Amino acid sequence: MSLVRTVARNSLWSGFDLIVDTVLPPIITIIVARAMGPAKLGAFSYVIWMSTVVASLGCGGIWAAARKYMADYAGQNRPDVFRAILRFGLASQAIVSLLLVGAGLVWVFLALAPDERGFATLAMVSILPAGLTAMATAVNTAVGDLRPNVIASIAAGLMQAAGTCATVVMGWGLVGLAGAQLAGKTCDCVVRWILTSRRLPGYLQAMGPSAGSSRLPPGLALKLTKFCGESTILALLAMVVWNRSEMIFLKRFCDIRQVAFYSVAFGLSLIPGQIVGPFSRAAGVSVFAEQGRSAKAGRHVAHLYWRYLLLLVLPACLGLSILSGPLVRILYGVQYHQAAPVLMLAAALSMFAPLANPATALVTAAGGQGRLVRWGLLAAVATIALDYWLVRYYAAMGGVLANGLGQAISTISIIVIARGYVDFRISLSFALRVSLAALGMAATVALFVHLVPDIVGAVGGPLLGVVAYPAFLRMGRVVEEQDVERLLKAENFVPSKARPLYRRLIYMVASARAGSSSMAETTPTR
Repeated sequence: MSLVRTVARNSLWSGFDLIVDTVLPPIITIIVARAMGPAKLGAFSYVIWMSTVVASLGCGGIWAAARKYMADYAGQNRPDVFRAILRFGLASQAIVSLLLVGAGLVWVFLALAPDERGFATLAMVSILPAGLTAMATAVNTAVGDLRPNVIASIAAGLMQAAGTCATVVMGWGLVGLAGAQLAGKTCDCVVRWILTSRRLPGYLQAMGPSAGSSRLPPGLALKLTKFCGESTILALLAMVVWNRSEMIFLKRFCDIRQVAFYSVAFGLSLIPGQIVGPFSRAAGVSVFAEQGRSAKAGRHVAHLYWRYLLLLVLPACLGLSILSGPLVRILYGVQYHQAAPVLMLAAALSMFAPLANPATALVTAAGGQGRLVRWGLLAAVATIALDYWLVRYYAAMGGVLANGLGQAISTISIIVIARGYVDFRISLSFALRVSLAALGMAATVALFVHLVPDIVGAVGGPLLGVVAYPAFLRMGRVVEEQDVERLLKAENFVPSKARPLYRRLIYMVASARAGSSSMAETTPTR
């Protein structure tokens, strides 16, 4: 299967996941926010964030190491080593997850008030299924098959949503919300492992016959451990730079409602990244798979990954920023009106996090995590300093500003590292043209939203943006001939009745020269 079709197939499966991951959480958050109020939501958000951070620190290193080396040995047709890495990673992950649950429970009973211990205990127990799930994810990601991950994620999302709705209706409070999260993570773990176990024999058979016993080759355990340590440090740095480290400072220096305003704004600001998530996850899988075959192939995929990610994420972030006021007033009500300007800034700055992914994936696949760690420390120190200064004086608004500036520093550093380490190059002229097109779209939508009522702006603004952005892309001659050719190769994954519309959309955003050239090549002559 060609690279374009592989990415398109995995994007399609991730697109199913998008329905649950992007649409459902905001709806549930709105229901919970209205039912609980800013004070309770702030306390709950802080504990859930803490359990998520602990799980990420404990799970991220092991699964990242397993994914990298399983992908390498899958590309080398070594099923024996693939199986040995899986056993090593699963045993390590189970031990680490149990230790983290114990540490989390100690924190709950020593640091939290008695009325918060019930839901906090359930939140910490959820670390165990999350850790076990990570290794199943690593297996499927290493072989480039996202279907099991997506099906399990959808089942987990629906389970948690059902539990959350039942909690709101029955009045089970914060304990019910934490229980719904635990049920969702447990469902994810069970379903993902069932699907992965059924496919694992086929994965191994496709790699060819085993070359020896299923043991780690000499020296590989040390490499796995080193890679795991570097990944854990990166996860810690990611927590500081990307994952709401501002919550600690908000809890310490501000009213608990500021935690809720920041949490609401930050959660909604993730929507653009979730929208491009199906493509991003599929392309990231392909970077690891192609890098396992050759450095040149991995670099080529990463460059295309960044190019199309930029086209997708900039208009999404700026569009959400423009619509922040109407969305908060309509969805959350007057008690969350202070979250509107926070969301406006958070959405605009959220573009930096996705744009770091292509370079991060390429450097990680090439074994350059040490460089990411060293430069990540600089970004983390800068972010903490900004957190301390800005949160104290500007509360939630200062938190999103500090977070966005930290993300910008980190993204630029990662791209510079990738250029020096693996010769990853981006086109600044292309980035400028895309930025101008996205700004033109944002200005058009902003004028419309300013002139109409909130409900009209919230509904009509995105529709206007969908029309305006392609027009500005065409005016700026952003989409080139090779882009048209690549996009046309993916049309087999579009329903047959929608293919004519798909082609028209491609030609609509392409420059006149690129579009006419591609049409001439694809139109049969008489």
